[in-house]
Amino acid sequence: ELHNLGMHRGMGRYGGGIFAESSDLIASNLRIWESMADKGAGMYLYATDATMDGIELHRNGSQWIQRSCGLYSYSGKLMLTNSTVEGNVSYTDGSGMEIIGEAALYNCLIQDNRSFVGDFSGAVRCTEGPLTMVNCQILDNEGTSSPGLHVTGEFTLLNCLFARSYGNGNGLAVGAREATGTIRHCTFADHESY
Repeated sequence: ELHNLGMHRGMGRYGGGIFAESSDLIASNLRIWESMADKGAGMYLYATDATMDGIELHRNGSQWIQRSCGLYSYSGKLMLTNSTVEGNVSYTDGSGMEIIGEAALYNCLIQDNRSFVGDFSGAVRCTEGPLTMVNCQILDNEGTSSPGLHVTGEFTLLNCLFARSYGNGNGLAVGAREATGTIRHCTFADHESY
């Protein structure tokens, strides 16, 4: 378990702030900022079931880092509540979060994340799923395609706000590929293509 910690300017190939493999992680009140890694500059979770509340992932990565600069989760279950993923930058996909597996996000703010290239460069990129997002705000994110959310597999979006995504591809708010989804009581506003 990890509680009430701050991690600043961590560096590593995977998980500049936190690396967890084949684990059960419970975390709350963590702040990880200005860390760098090839994948998951803030957090890298491999085959890890994570339940996290009050996590702040700010300004992780750089334009030269490969992908998924805020959080990378592969082959595990992710539960993230009352958290902020903001100002992360990646060269390719998943500037805020890249999730390959099951995820549920509740009351999260995903804002001002940037990626520069990639076919599916969402601030949140989720493949395989299922993905559930409830009462989340996805704001002011930029990427070449699907800068807000890109999802494959099953997904549910409830009471979410998607606003001011900026990109040059399709699906500025939500891009879905080979997906089955439910969207209820969500707002989509002020997206712009360049």
